[in-house]
Amino acid sequence: MKLIKRLATAILSICLIVPCFSMMVCAADGSVQFTDPDAQQGKTVVVEGVVRGGESPIGDVSLTMTYDANALEFVSGDNVTGGAGTITYATKGNGTDVEIRFSMKFNVLTAGDLMIQATGGTATISSGEALNLDMGAATVKAAEGDGTTAYETPAGNAQIEQKQPADTAEVNAQTAEVTVQISDMASITLLDDSSAVTLPEQYKKTVLSVNDVTFPAWQDTEHQEYYILYAMNGDGDKALYQYNRDENTYQKFIKPEAVQTEDETTPTGILGGLQKMVDSHFAVILIVVIAIILILLILMIVFAMKLRNAHQDEAVYVEEDEADDAEEDEAYDVEEDEVEDEIGEEDAYEDEEIGEEDEDFYAEYEDEEDFLADQNLDDFDEVQPLDEEDYSIDFLDL
Repeated sequence: MKLIKRLATAILSICLIVPCFSMMVCAADGSVQFTDPDAQQGKTVVVEGVVRGGESPIGDVSLTMTYDANALEFVSGDNVTGGAGTITYATKGNGTDVEIRFSMKFNVLTAGDLMIQATGGTATISSGEALNLDMGAATVKAAEGDGTTAYETPAGNAQIEQKQPADTAEVNAQTAEVTVQISDMASITLLDDSSAVTLPEQYKKTVLSVNDVTFPAWQDTEHQEYYILYAMNGDGDKALYQYNRDENTYQKFIKPEAVQTEDETTPTGILGGLQKMVDSHFAVILIVVIAIILILLILMIVFAMKLRNAHQDEAVYVEEDEADDAEEDEAYDVEEDEVEDEIGEEDAYEDEEIGEEDEDFYAEYEDEEDFLADQNLDDFDEVQPLDEEDYSIDFLDL
């Protein structure tokens, strides 16, 4: 019986552990897919892409795609930046859409089947759970050209150069306007007003020359390929834009709300060490915590089963004890009845003997009365009383 209980407990424990490990290991499934458009050498082609999260709303998405830079030239795309064979798509879902679509535009340089492959990236659903992405690829079927070209100028292809070192920069603004196309549907006009710009200390002021027009810029000293420019979009809204010198791309720059020192943001001492350990081993710590919870749950189940068995054993013992008491009471009652019967028999026997003795006595008494009645008492001499003197005792002689 104990062996069966242990076996049942082990099976129950395994059934509880296996689904939890499945929940920890398995991420939601998602996919990245592209269209396979037809194109012609010397022309421009649009490739559509879509990120799907199954039935879950999509959160953050970041994809890396590669292509042959000798066959295709990246022009622009929706939230797509890069060039020279590698481009990146980054966006954030609205919390309700289960798929996010985007487009990319390329100049077709050669004929043939031209591949655009999603090589890596990450994506999450709105709850923060990671998506296990199935990476797809696009094939541009480019026909031979007719000898003419109708290429579009890639976004951000304005000629930019740094004129002076960051620490000795002087702005030499000119009145000419420079408009830069940053995507298919967006362009910005660079501004020379630096009075409205405030940035963290890591950005040092310098100047950039865009199409021979000088504008103020702020270079990131930690990542020197990035510059911040002040510009106005097509709707007249002024904002900061980040320019990547290596990839020759632009994107809107979100200025940090507050700049804090390391002492303010990073705990020190034991607390800092614990935070660093948690940050670097979060997955391991999470698994350990879940394992501890499972062990405690299993122990609770085992203890509950043991307690239940103990209660059952106690109930059986009480039943057996009551049965023994009942048997003892019954045996005592029988014995008591037997003793009463024996006492009754003895009393009856004694009563019978006394009765017989009484009968004998009364019979004897009647015979004696008859005898006395038959005798003539006159024949007997009168009994004389004894002389008291004869019975006197001389105590002195004694």
